[in-house]
Amino acid sequence: MKYWRKGGREGGARRRCWKDALEAGAEDVEEDVEEDEEEEEGEEGEEEARVTRVYCEPAALAGVRKGLEERGWTPSLVQFSYVPTTWVEVEVEEEEGKEKGKVAVVTPGQHLLTLLDALEEDPDVQNVFHNARFV
Repeated sequence: MKYWRKGGREGGARRRCWKDALEAGAEDVEEDVEEDEEEEEGEEGEEEARVTRVYCEPAALAGVRKGLEERGWTPSLVQFSYVPTTWVEVEVEEEEGKEKGKVAVVTPGQHLLTLLDALEEDPDVQNVFHNARFV
């Protein structure tokens, strides 16, 4: 589950979210900064969007959602998801100076990004999950 908290993000709100989520039956809570792909970089006055992810067992999803809503939290997204237990670092930078004829060498990371983009664009694919951490 993802929960967006509108307005300021002081430490008290974060602790309250953790407490509320755990009391509602969640197993873990994680906060992160998400980049808005539609926003142009470098705009002044731009605020970071903080998102809180609440993790629970699939059978507890409805109860955790209800418990958080009763405590004043509004979900922006509630879904089942596959969360990797291990990550694989994948390099995506082009290898400079390595050309065969006139064709540049493409790294495996670039191939993987192309594959993931193609899968995400396919109308028959609902969700794409992976354990790659691009560096």
